[in-house]
Amino acid sequence: MENSLKVNRGTSKRIYFLTQYFYPDVASTGQLLTELAEDLAQYGFEINVLTTQPSYAKYKQCPNKENYRGINIYRVRSTHFSKNSKMGRILNMLSFYFSIFFSLLFRPLKSGIFLIVTNPPFLPFMGILLKKLKKKPYILLIHDVYPDIAVKLGYLSPKSIIVRLWDRFNRIAFNNAEKIIVLGDCMKEVIAKKLDKSSQSKDKIEVIPNWADGNKIHPVPKASNWFLEKNELKDKFVVLYSGNLGLFHPLETIIYAADNLKDKDMLFLFIGEGGKKSVLERMVAERELKNVMFLPYQDKEVLAHSLSSGDIAIIAMEKDIKGLGVPSKLYSLLAAGRPILALVEEGSEVDLVVKEAKCGFSVRPDDVERITSILEQLFKNTAVLNELSINARRYFDSHFNRSDITKQYFEVISSVFKNAEPI
Repeated sequence: MENSLKVNRGTSKRIYFLTQYFYPDVASTGQLLTELAEDLAQYGFEINVLTTQPSYAKYKQCPNKENYRGINIYRVRSTHFSKNSKMGRILNMLSFYFSIFFSLLFRPLKSGIFLIVTNPPFLPFMGILLKKLKKKPYILLIHDVYPDIAVKLGYLSPKSIIVRLWDRFNRIAFNNAEKIIVLGDCMKEVIAKKLDKSSQSKDKIEVIPNWADGNKIHPVPKASNWFLEKNELKDKFVVLYSGNLGLFHPLETIIYAADNLKDKDMLFLFIGEGGKKSVLERMVAERELKNVMFLPYQDKEVLAHSLSSGDIAIIAMEKDIKGLGVPSKLYSLLAAGRPILALVEEGSEVDLVVKEAKCGFSVRPDDVERITSILEQLFKNTAVLNELSINARRYFDSHFNRSDITKQYFEVISSVFKNAEPI
């Protein structure tokens, strides 16, 4: 990336990242923030990351202090229960939060700006501590809007004391932030409603989408894709779902479609791990489906080939969460030039992108008949698939390339240093 960025080694401006996931985690948040840190370091910022031990990586233990490509990484202690268990995930998040809390409370901090990410979802509360006690400015990067998602999915009651307190602390954290970065216009509308009227201004919230590295993730023709050969997929029509098999994704719908299409020479490939994987495997076993395959997470270096293995790729999000999150796989699939079948709510960011890019189809997450019909129409329809593939990569190049997006972060962060010089 160094050749594509305006490097300024002379600056001494310091940025602190607060995030549960970072290098070498393969979780999407970890990969994105690592790439962002690399690029900001190339712009001349001093980058310090406060994180914990990786939970999505193959590495069992990393140094508590490490310098990675000029980035200073500090890992605090936290629990590492199974991330596929709800209670395990909650305990891991809470232990990380309190470790970070006490670390920042008693750590002498040099001047700098904090970039706080919503992983874990209550990490923005840390901004209140930094601003009120440490007099440090911070920027919030919102990937998912909590507790709103938990409420919409029925995990929390909107009238519960937890939700009311969470909302209250969110409002304080949002209103005290120098900037709030969101992933799309729908999310901007949601966050704007949480700001005090005196704080509502178009300058407060910045819309910066996520990205993918278009040099590393690119379309790979079937004829030269070793991933297909290795997994005996060369002659298959592959319907791909790659990413977190999480509890918030309506992945059962894909199994229903696979059941409807079991007589077709079509293979449904799931790549990834998550809390819903065992549920999906049980559904496949109960239906004795032979057209479904599961593979583990693939290394970052393999993504161009693994994502290109799908003739069509699926993005799935639960209904009623428009504006509360944008799946990062959208950008990677566009980079790989994959036609997309989006099981999402109409008017959501994914729906709008797929329609504007003309790279696929959007369907309600529970409309199994429509999903089945679209897959039947696309089955080995080479001409249509090629057109959708070209449109996907073309749209990616013009909207979501890594260097273009991280430059927007550079500009926003530089404006904060200019307008609110840190103490």
